[in-house]
Amino acid sequence: MRLVEYVPACCQRYFKYSAIMVTALAGALLFVYLFGPMIYDIKGLAFKISTLPSIQGKTIMEIPPFGSIGANTHQMPFELRVRIEYIGTSLASNILDYSGNQPALLKHLRENIFQVACLYILRQALVGFLGASLLVLAIWRTRLRTTLLYGLVPAIIVTGILLTGVKTYSIAAFDELEYNGVISLAPSIIATPGELIDRLEEMQENTRLVVGNMQALVDNVDRLSFLGSPEKDPSILQVLLISDLHSNPVGIEFIKGLANSFEVDLIIDAGDLTDFGSPLETKVTEGLNQLEVPYVFCPGNHDTPEIATYITSLKN
Repeated sequence: MRLVEYVPACCQRYFKYSAIMVTALAGALLFVYLFGPMIYDIKGLAFKISTLPSIQGKTIMEIPPFGSIGANTHQMPFELRVRIEYIGTSLASNILDYSGNQPALLKHLRENIFQVACLYILRQALVGFLGASLLVLAIWRTRLRTTLLYGLVPAIIVTGILLTGVKTYSIAAFDELEYNGVISLAPSIIATPGELIDRLEEMQENTRLVVGNMQALVDNVDRLSFLGSPEKDPSILQVLLISDLHSNPVGIEFIKGLANSFEVDLIIDAGDLTDFGSPLETKVTEGLNQLEVPYVFCPGNHDTPEIATYITSLKN
């Protein structure tokens, strides 16, 4: 380039090499920005990963249209952006397949994340190499061998930065999240797991109180003598009809309370005891084994053959 002619002769060589290297780095960064992002899919979760230069090493997870969450996760000057593109129903099924086997689930996730990380770093290196080589060739008209060498240096730099970022990456950083958008209301709306457990226990206790109050109400309504004490007439078969529990954690407790309070002779479940029919959801229905009356189950469209088999195995 003519710009080199204005540099003192003693420095022209070093200036040219430096200028070509700056050109190569610019080409690499430009191509990484334009062509580096890629969409990946892990068992029904599709997300787009991209990298941007940044003073702080951060990870930003975009969850449109709710906003984004971020954390200072690594020690290299780039920002890793992960944008959720699609969440399929198969994701829940795949997670539920590992119910009761958390180590296997974690191992499976690590393997998938490792594969995605390797593919992403390889893509950035190739894109950076291509961008650096093309820009150097277009501006400086260098020989092919020289062009490839100048393209290789930025590719190595990009790879080194990303690998160092992976090495210094801290999952614990997500304990201190930064919220942007409407999702910033989540901490004040969504309870913590501990609070959810406390509320569940409170709901179960209140369910027992509601059932007891229902029995007291019926017993004291003189006009409803048939309902007030139907158990006194042995010729009457009392049937409790239920349906659509959908893995409600207090549903089984409610059924047990009604069955005991009204001394029913038979329980008929019209189906949809669960949401996905997964092995994990059988844990929610284990309380049915404590019922002392016959339990007739008619599977719904949400109940799988595995759920029906489990119900059949119960003593009642």
